[in-house]
Amino acid sequence: MSRAKTQAPAKMLLFTERSRSKRRLKSFLLRQDIRYEGRVTWNAAHLRWLAEVVCPTPPQQIVFQEYARAVSEQHERRRRVERELHEAVTLQPVVGPRPRRMCILRPMSRALDSALAKLATLPADEQDRIAQWLLDELRDEEHWARQFSTSQEALSQLAGEARAERAAGRATELDPDKL
Repeated sequence: MSRAKTQAPAKMLLFTERSRSKRRLKSFLLRQDIRYEGRVTWNAAHLRWLAEVVCPTPPQQIVFQEYARAVSEQHERRRRVERELHEAVTLQPVVGPRPRRMCILRPMSRALDSALAKLATLPADEQDRIAQWLLDELRDEEHWARQFSTSQEALSQLAGEARAERAAGRATELDPDKL
């Protein structure tokens, strides 16, 4: 089995477990009517707020601390496994025939990571439809980038001609009402 096929399920499992831990903690806090007033959760301010949360009773505080500890452990586990997977991909040679595509762990933005996790929860046909749309959009962007990069000389020449015509008084102002 290729590295890409073995790494994808591991990353998805880690993401799923961390999401579940966060949901349990948030649900518990909501049941205790303890609400975070900030706009964004799981950032530095939210984590500081979590460190200061005090529940009404000692048993509730114990449960809260266990849920918070589970979130922290899942976060550390994910970082550790991602680091180990990255080292395995970059340091170990490929044994046997080289796979057509290698899974290279590149840092993703949180938004992209979140979008991919959400995409993974959709049915396979919906995932394929969205993936195809995204690939088409990226291909289109690459196409236009190539077109513009190869036409810079022609565009510069046309711009120079337009400036010369305007300077010579042969150009007229564009009137949108007359189009």
